[in-house]
Amino acid sequence: MLEALLHNASIPLRLRKKVGKLLPVKPHVPFTARLFENVYEGVTGSHLDNKIFLYGMHEPATIRLMRGVLRMQRAAGMAPVYLDIGTNTGAHLLAVASLADRAYGFEPWAPVRARALENVIRNKLSHVTIFDFGVGSTDAALPFAPPVSGNHGTGSFFRQDDANSVTLNIRRGDSVIAENGIAPTLIKIDTEGFERPILEGLRDTLAQHQPVVVFEYSAMSKPDFSDDGMMTRLFGEGYSFYGLKPSREMPCFEPLCFGERYENVIAWPLIQNTGDLHAGMKLQILKN
Repeated sequence: MLEALLHNASIPLRLRKKVGKLLPVKPHVPFTARLFENVYEGVTGSHLDNKIFLYGMHEPATIRLMRGVLRMQRAAGMAPVYLDIGTNTGAHLLAVASLADRAYGFEPWAPVRARALENVIRNKLSHVTIFDFGVGSTDAALPFAPPVSGNHGTGSFFRQDDANSVTLNIRRGDSVIAENGIAPTLIKIDTEGFERPILEGLRDTLAQHQPVVVFEYSAMSKPDFSDDGMMTRLFGEGYSFYGLKPSREMPCFEPLCFGERYENVIAWPLIQNTGDLHAGMKLQILKN
């Protein structure tokens, strides 16, 4: 009964989280969760897997928004192609991949990449590719700080002075896009403060393909996205920006207010022929 309550999307997520915080989660318990068309296999003990175990999904508003974007793009005659930069164990990738013609993950840290690959293979997602390197402004081997807590998503190239760092490879995003003939329509970036170098390495991609971009807006990344001038330097003139409000089941967003707390930020291309974000989402998120 308690599991049914915590997974009930009709109950506000903030209320469910208040109940969930009172419940101890036993670590190292394997579980499966249905993420729309696909099945995610996880193990309790990490931040992301505990969220999926307790509430059925992590960042459901972001996932529903991205699914809505892919639907809007297909309805507008586009061929939806999804890039997941910072794939982690693949939860977001699994939740949206079935709505894309092609999907690509980028995950340089082997322990979580292996789990993402297992989930992709288990669901027979032959149109999904996961690259074994990160994305940045140049091709390089950089120090990577592995996660030191139960949150496996906190590994980052941002903290390069970390004493426990290892060296992992990154590629300039534009080069990878061109080499593989990828035409992205939606990009998600969640890289613990490394978002700016990634966007710098995607300048040609943003100019040519005008994808929707959904990216993390954390304490580490906020200084890189602090005013209109910075946003224009990273995205060019052709985008407007929205903040996705946190801890919600359904997408709720507003014009970006710098410094506010958001689950993620949406960079919306002005010329993309999918129409207005607000009007389109009202129709598409109802379809899950």
